[in-house]
Amino acid sequence: MVNSIMSEKGKSGYSQRLKERSLEGGNANQLQLFADLAGRPKPKSLFQDLATTNPENQETNSAPKNLPTKEKAIKITNRNKKSRVKSEPSKKKTSSNERIQQKFQVSNGYLLEFDQLARILHFMLENQDVKKNSRKVLFEDTGLADRQVESLVSMGAAMGLIKPGNQVLTPVGLLMAKNDIFVEKMGSLEWLHYVGAGSYRNLFWFEVFNDLLTKQAAMTQDDWQDYFRKNLRGRYSDKTIKKHLPKEIRFIVDAYMDRNFNKLDLLQKSPDERLYRRRYTGFNPLVLTAMIYDFCTGKETPLSQVGEMATQPGSPAMVFGLDVTSFRRQIEDLHDRGWLRYETTHNLDQIRLKPGFSTLEFLTAYFSE
Repeated sequence: MVNSIMSEKGKSGYSQRLKERSLEGGNANQLQLFADLAGRPKPKSLFQDLATTNPENQETNSAPKNLPTKEKAIKITNRNKKSRVKSEPSKKKTSSNERIQQKFQVSNGYLLEFDQLARILHFMLENQDVKKNSRKVLFEDTGLADRQVESLVSMGAAMGLIKPGNQVLTPVGLLMAKNDIFVEKMGSLEWLHYVGAGSYRNLFWFEVFNDLLTKQAAMTQDDWQDYFRKNLRGRYSDKTIKKHLPKEIRFIVDAYMDRNFNKLDLLQKSPDERLYRRRYTGFNPLVLTAMIYDFCTGKETPLSQVGEMATQPGSPAMVFGLDVTSFRRQIEDLHDRGWLRYETTHNLDQIRLKPGFSTLEFLTAYFSE
């Protein structure tokens, strides 16, 4: 049976027996959705193992109205073990991170056009039972250029929607294709930003939101290119850097300034063309909970210190620009809703996942509201 999150209105396919499940029951081992995609956990800095030596955040977006209340709960039912997504083996040591192959080119020179991506997702949805889609079939069916299909699949994989090897939908990709194929919902954008910017494998995307915008002074787009050119010298050829670096930077800036991600208001530009990040606090609570469960299970632990998560690269707090105080407020709200525990007694300041809950359930509940 499929896990369900119950609502008072009784969404189709969900159980109506509210609060029947014991919050203490279930399987303590949570499921991580992107074990083979996100490359978690991440090192402190992308550039720490390179051979060469090497504005204040603003509050924005109040919490959305009409969010699910504490009256909602999650009912866990038995799963078919074959449908489980395996958790990623622990990669806490730097040596494990070194095995992660980072992707220099996510965009391959194309921009993130969600209407074009929707054509890819639609085709994969219509053929969701196949084990693998060839690029030739995608090219012929969508009418897009072969190189563009390749790039859109790469972008979809970077956001955790597509399995790059077989070019089929991931569990979240299937949810998105069924419920928000043009990626217009705020919760969808929140989740995809978390995955794209939080995945160590996505070289530039990860570094921009976990180092460049958090630790460096505000820079122009040209300054970004100079910054990466300097830090990547010796790791990639000068020819590769010169040809592809400007395209990847343009892809990120365009996605957050001119495409769907601009709804998050994360990336801003000053009058003198300097790029800076604004703090985002307007989360859908179900989606934020899904991020926390995904991030913590990536470390294979049900516990996480609030202060550590707020400063850890790839965490929800880091990629959305939350300081410890702002992040703690979000956690307190989720605790009040009964979706996780925020433990503060005896000088504790930690998040504890609840047994039996899973990332995919929270995302399914979001799309079922």
